Amino acid sequence: MKYWFLFVAFLSLAPVALRAEDEDEALHVTQRATVRLADYRFEPSTVTFKAGETAELTLINADTMLHEFVVPSFHDMTVELEINGVIAETLGIVELELAPKTTAVLRFTPEQAGTHSFSCHAKKPKDHLAAGMTGTLMIR
Repeated sequence: MKYWFLFVAFLSLAPVALRAEDEDEALHVTQRATVRLADYRFEPSTVTFKAGETAELTLINADTMLHEFVVPSFHDMTVELEINGVIAETLGIVELELAPKTTAVLRFTPEQAGTHSFSCHAKKPKDHLAAGMTGTLMIR
């Protein structure tokens, strides 16, 4: 009888696993990178993606203060943004505020090669940009 329970439990979980795989396939994410925001810096400060392939950029604010992810050149790029499990699609993502201990996932397809700077413009407890909190997103 206990094997029957395990089989039923597996069947109840299988659609969830399949749905998650289908969602990832639908996005066609082929490249991933993670950047931590802490101590007035981005780690790593340089991220590279290939043009024409869907990218997933995970931003982790591991700090105890608010940080921003500012990318002026993303003003007209379609981005799927996920924060704490909530997903929204937006046109452009110039400035993203990340509360302490927050993770955000950006999914997008860079179309053109180029170099894009990103930075944090938060001001408290001191000016993050002046402290050197900058980075580079390279699209090849």
